Amino acid sequence: MRNYLGAVYCTHYALPYLKTSQGLLVAISSICGKTGVPTRTGYVASKHAMQGFFDTLRMELRSTGVDVLVVSPGFVATDIRQRALGADGKPLGKSPRDEMQGNMSVDECVHQIIWAMERRKREHIMTLKGKVLPWAKLIMPGLVDRITAATVRKPTATQK
Repeated sequence: MRNYLGAVYCTHYALPYLKTSQGLLVAISSICGKTGVPTRTGYVASKHAMQGFFDTLRMELRSTGVDVLVVSPGFVATDIRQRALGADGKPLGKSPRDEMQGNMSVDECVHQIIWAMERRKREHIMTLKGKVLPWAKLIMPGLVDRITAATVRKPTATQK
């Protein structure tokens, strides 16, 4: 829940300054804030909480001149998953997902965040799958669950 509470605490202390400057609050969430992903229960819960918090805060701040942007990247090529904790609280050391494929570069992620900030967008979902899945979930929730579950595969021999 550090994803959520860290964002809440930072926002609480930054809000007086953002109101004075009519600034932009940028929350880095995830596509996981839109739909569940197996093996990432705590992370997904924190991102769902962030999404709800910042969507609500955006409405509450509407007349203050403060804009709220929620950014939802997909998988980004970082080594953070190597430090993820398992159910026993110990580092997993490896990801259950094939991390060699389908990840956005950090540079591309930053570029898209800056692009959305410059336009003071309210939300920016970075991948086509991220844009389609929430809509598809309304019509075919079972199919979306299967597609999402397929994104988490057993590690290949080179990842073990």
